[in-house]
Amino acid sequence: MSHTFAGSRPGNVRELANTIERAVVLGRGPVLGVADLPGRIANAEEANAKSHDYREAMNFARRDLVLEALSQSNGNRTLAAKSLGLHEKYFLRLMKTLRIS
Repeated sequence: MSHTFAGSRPGNVRELANTIERAVVLGRGPVLGVADLPGRIANAEEANAKSHDYREAMNFARRDLVLEALSQSNGNRTLAAKSLGLHEKYFLRLMKTLRIS
């Protein structure tokens, strides 16, 4: 039997579960911190303050795509790059540019 929170949609709950799972899989240590959360959540206030900055907004979006691909591939960079249709070397440079380790 599945439960949903009052006022929540199944997609929102699923997204929350995926976000937490990604943070656990890609986390930097035994305790989750803000740095382990996707950029759209960890930097939401900063993103809103700079919402008119095209490059910053694009980097937040690219970061989320890369982190999602890494999560789906269990951290396998080759598979993550392939899932996004990117060459592996470009994907690694993109990770470096976006400060994803």
